[in-house]
Amino acid sequence: MQHLTVKGIRIGRVFGIPIELNISWFFIVLLIAWTFAESILVQFYDRFPELQFSSIRWILGFMAAILLFGSVLVHELSHSYVAKRFGIPVERVTLFMFGGVAQLQEEPRSPKIEFLVAVAGPAASALVAVCSYGIASILPPYFRSLKPVLMHLVMVNLFILGFNLVPGFPLDGGRILRALIWAISRNFRLSTLISSIIGRVFAIFLIVFGISIPLFFDPHNFIGGIWLVMIGFFLYQAAEMGYISALYPHLVRTHKLGEYILKENMSLRPDQTLFELADKALKFADTSFFPVVDSYGVRGVVDIRELLRIERDKWQTIPISQVMLLDTPLCQVDVETNIVDALNIILHSPGCYILLVDKGNPLRILSTKDVSYILSRLREEGFFLPKV
Repeated sequence: MQHLTVKGIRIGRVFGIPIELNISWFFIVLLIAWTFAESILVQFYDRFPELQFSSIRWILGFMAAILLFGSVLVHELSHSYVAKRFGIPVERVTLFMFGGVAQLQEEPRSPKIEFLVAVAGPAASALVAVCSYGIASILPPYFRSLKPVLMHLVMVNLFILGFNLVPGFPLDGGRILRALIWAISRNFRLSTLISSIIGRVFAIFLIVFGISIPLFFDPHNFIGGIWLVMIGFFLYQAAEMGYISALYPHLVRTHKLGEYILKENMSLRPDQTLFELADKALKFADTSFFPVVDSYGVRGVVDIRELLRIERDKWQTIPISQVMLLDTPLCQVDVETNIVDALNIILHSPGCYILLVDKGNPLRILSTKDVSYILSRLREEGFFLPKV
């Protein structure tokens, strides 16, 4: 995917393009390694007896996880390389829990460029799948334990290829469709509108199907259903952001986040008590998390659910410092940030608490209700597509 903003830890450069790992990447690598080691490889005990050793399974599990994201990186770098060849600046490539993002700084200038940039990713995934299958076919006997990893890599890349070719924006297939409609109609706005609507319909399908899996198909696959729902919500919001970024960059970039959001200071001090937290929670009923701040800056985040697990008569004596979440991942967004960049940060920073600041001063943690309110305001002002 392209044109989304997901920031992370910089680990290097390829083709001069910064490569970053979002904090959610570390969680998903562990999850993939565990799933591969304890669920997939155990099915191969009869053919590969050495897989009965958990240490070998976990080594192969981490290898599978790293190769999976290596495939995603190749996919995104293919987009980026072609984009740079056509003079489109690439700000970064970031790997995160839903895959990867190549952040291009501007839209392609013609249908031909759009098509070539979009098709480069699926072509790279197809090539990785073919190469993985070829290597698996000629592995010598003493490397036979690698065969399940390589065949898994084949399936993963075929899935990446098929999923990305769905003709809905902002997936590669949606961009290919936009390029074709754009070439025929000579109308960039119409092509973006059609591909964005298809993208949102596909996202809704994923959400509905994800909810249906544990209810009607497989009661034991609750995690898989939740995963599809999360991806669906991500794609739905990404389709909206892609539409507004493509069509209204000059109109919307004059508007600041502070025009659309409550800027009141909701921070608490570590020495304040749970009783004061409860008072703050009553005043701001739509907020679940509050920043904890002292003279050195943000010390952590406190969750109002702590009030439920502690007896009410102790609220007056227990300080917030005893229950606050430490070392929480925070992604800052300033009230003066233009609304497009702010929404990109808010919507596409999974694993982060979004801290609203004003000239560096912490104000509050943004919630999903804040996002819904901003999107509804922009839709009312005609910047977004109508609801599907």
